[in-house]
Amino acid sequence: MSAAIERKQGRKTTPDALRFARVVTWLDSARWAKAVDPINNPLYEALEPADKILVHWLCYITDRQRPFRQVWEDGGFVFSSIVGDYSASLGSSLTVGQFLDDHQTEGKGKLPAYYATYGGKEVAYAPRFGADAKSIERTLTILCHYERSLATFVSDFISRFRDQNQGLKRLAHCLDLLSYRLELSIDEARSLLGSEDGLTRHFRDWSRRSTQGHKRLWAALRDYRKPGSPFRRHFEADLKWPEAGFELDQLELPGDVWNDRFSDRLVAPIASSLGLTTTRTTSSQTARELYERILGLDPQTDFYPERLDFSFDFAPRMCDVEMCDVCLFAEATELPCLKEMGEADGKLCPVVLFSCGYRYPCRVADCPVADDISYGLCAGNTPRL
Repeated sequence: MSAAIERKQGRKTTPDALRFARVVTWLDSARWAKAVDPINNPLYEALEPADKILVHWLCYITDRQRPFRQVWEDGGFVFSSIVGDYSASLGSSLTVGQFLDDHQTEGKGKLPAYYATYGGKEVAYAPRFGADAKSIERTLTILCHYERSLATFVSDFISRFRDQNQGLKRLAHCLDLLSYRLELSIDEARSLLGSEDGLTRHFRDWSRRSTQGHKRLWAALRDYRKPGSPFRRHFEADLKWPEAGFELDQLELPGDVWNDRFSDRLVAPIASSLGLTTTRTTSSQTARELYERILGLDPQTDFYPERLDFSFDFAPRMCDVEMCDVCLFAEATELPCLKEMGEADGKLCPVVLFSCGYRYPCRVADCPVADDISYGLCAGNTPRL
């Protein structure tokens, strides 16, 4: 009898959705166990923690259709210079538009590039979309009323929403107004942010679409909230997150292309097994609806929608190159688990390393692969046994 058939026959009768939730939670925990700051340059290192948060936010504004390293290396260098000057110019008579003009040069495309020089190094970095340049200017303009600090902005709204059960989602809405809702003028956004009734009414409408088109918003806010994130450490240099009202299950899946591909292949079938219709939903909507069903099966689950963002690392390494024969979600027969090799705790888990690129120590007692929990959740390109 093959190993795959033995697994199938001997597998516990746990519903697929709960097995899937456990594996996703395990992989997401591995992702954040040794997370490092993707921005690394001398200008950035010289900044205060609050200024590092703003650099990160500006980088994410431009994180569309461009290589990851370009955003965090080139963008990180340039925005470190801009944020350092922006913070130091508190009280300056320059408008934000004039300030940014002084930090721009002619770009290779239609849009001007931001630039920075340091130690003989000069870097130019241009947004790919005009809307991104508008979002940057809008953000820095509104933040002039919050001590030129994104950390102060966040802190203020945490205080306002501290007693609400959707505090994190309310904060996400305010951050969206800060940078991305360009259909509202800067004055209209500032007026909403200052009005309790107006902000509440706008949030009710916004929350119905919180899983649609907010990839950069949710990715950035996730970095400020997740345990293990270096940006949470920067943020908590000045303020701690409240224990209630800002729970991680309020975070939405960002919904990038890798999330979508993973959702089409694996998440949608799991959701369909619970009676959910996924043909007209985004990966973020599917993740939210799947979470609600899983919560009904297991009210103590540690799974929540954003945990599925491990697929950003998993899908290009596994799904896109058809690595089904060594996939922890398939009926794999060649998976190099340390338990199968007669080795165990303390060494790096090879399954997590080649599946996602995470350096995560093997702990057999907590491992869904060692427990045969993960196998058979995806049919891949072969029929289920």
